[in-house]
Amino acid sequence: MLNIADTLAHWCRTGRACAVATVTTATGSTPLPVGTSMAVDAEGNVAGSISGGCVDAAVHELCRRQLDEDGPAEEVRFDSSDDDAWAAGLMCGGSIGVHVQRVHPADRLHLPSTLTVAAGGRPAGLLQITRSADPLLAGRI
Repeated sequence: MLNIADTLAHWCRTGRACAVATVTTATGSTPLPVGTSMAVDAEGNVAGSISGGCVDAAVHELCRRQLDEDGPAEEVRFDSSDDDAWAAGLMCGGSIGVHVQRVHPADRLHLPSTLTVAAGGRPAGLLQITRSADPLLAGRI
């Protein structure tokens, strides 16, 4: 998420809801490492890239769905052996797991300051729970 921390901090400070997709697993040859994020706001503006372009369009659609439906966070996998992955353009031979969730700035008042610190290159901590038996915790930043 560090790759888009400055933009996310700005969006949160201005109350702009967005959906954030983060690479949570990477196996084999992958374009970008675990932790790389991409965000899409309600107007369709994009910050970052999770794949250097090869699956970004599919992830953009997943982010838009999160914004439109405001459903629970979801985990998706793009693998070069999947027909859908080839359609999305993942041809590098590896696979990536992506966590996609909606971010409501009003629910996460700590985010702007934490992201600003991180974007400035200073140590900051931000825990993202991607799986939990407690549905209230899963997908929380």
